[in-house]
Amino acid sequence: MVAERDGVIVGFASMAASGDDDATGSTGELRAIYILEDVAGLGVGARLLERAQNALRERGFVRATLWVLDANERARAFYERHGWRPDGTVRVEEPGITLR
Repeated sequence: MVAERDGVIVGFASMAASGDDDATGSTGELRAIYILEDVAGLGVGARLLERAQNALRERGFVRATLWVLDANERARAFYERHGWRPDGTVRVEEPGITLR
């Protein structure tokens, strides 16, 4: 889903079934929320988050997860303000892709 301001896309949210190995079919995942810096603090991210959570519920998910970089303190604070809590799980990913 996207957020628009004066006909210009200023943010988006993406969600799907959880891709975690230990997730059940009733677990959704908030894959991403991104907003332009120009609209930070105006409630755009909060509205996207609310709508994404509602969309997950409408799709039958009863639980949701998300991954946030440890170093992204701003995002971590945002999610915690909106009721999300870290569960202590850490995932390490190796950078790079192999092109064939």
